[in-house]
Amino acid sequence: MPGTELLLLADATSEIGAGHAMRCAALAEAWRDLRLGPVVLSGRVSIPFVRARLGAAGVDIVSRAETAQRGRVVLVDGYDPALREQALKTPGALHVVVDDVGDTVPVGFDVIWNPNAYGNSTMYPAFSGSVLTGRDAVPVRGDLPTWRSTERTIGVSLGGGTLPAVLRAAVEALPSRCLDWTVYGVGAWSGNVRSIPAEDPWPTLVKCDRLLVGSGTTVWESAAVGIPVALVQTADNQARIFAWARSAGVPGVSLGEDGTQDLPALLAGAVMGAAQLPQIRNGAPAAARHFARLASGRLASP
Repeated sequence: MPGTELLLLADATSEIGAGHAMRCAALAEAWRDLRLGPVVLSGRVSIPFVRARLGAAGVDIVSRAETAQRGRVVLVDGYDPALREQALKTPGALHVVVDDVGDTVPVGFDVIWNPNAYGNSTMYPAFSGSVLTGRDAVPVRGDLPTWRSTERTIGVSLGGGTLPAVLRAAVEALPSRCLDWTVYGVGAWSGNVRSIPAEDPWPTLVKCDRLLVGSGTTVWESAAVGIPVALVQTADNQARIFAWARSAGVPGVSLGEDGTQDLPALLAGAVMGAAQLPQIRNGAPAAARHFARLASGRLASP
């Protein structure tokens, strides 16, 4: 449906992390490539590599959305009830809420998008609208490389949020635990961890032998790339991704369940046992078509 605006409501800060806005960027990229219309994001985006990613996807970042576009698709990605309420108050032909955990969503949304491979419609028994979820609905960036290993190298990618100090220290101890292995970390690191730019880390990560990754959206990118991974879970809202990966035979460390005592040893053991995830393909184009089609149908209805 050419000319349909996609309005994204999401934040990306050191407290919230990059995941919400990064999957919005994957959807925006598909929306642009399918020539469905312009894409605007309203929210707080203070993480530089997220702003760069959104810019590359053709997203116009604004502090406040215009209210005149009644024919647009309004999509909100965030746990804050106030943000979801803002989405419902914003005029649009279709209102989409992104949910990871099976929450009861406020009345007024037309679509739930659970953009995770573990998702299924039974997570939302009381919802009467459309539910889009599962392995075919996972958004990942369209330009991801294919894994090609370099021996005895470890990559670390733990998201854009602020890391617990104990986790940061444990990662910086990895070179002393994994002797003769070179460790590359996304972002700024000290000691013997070699820092790589957060703006575009995959050209370096794809050449690593294995990857230590947070239990967020980078898991799905790793599954698309095909690199063996080990996971770290730092928050309750990461539990489903962590459990999905563990059920596929991937090792992981949960700071809540496993604790932080001798965390360097736990991380080193998990990394040495890294395994590949089930293959994921980019579901963002299918999601974009689905939202545009539903919006078109609503606008065509008398």
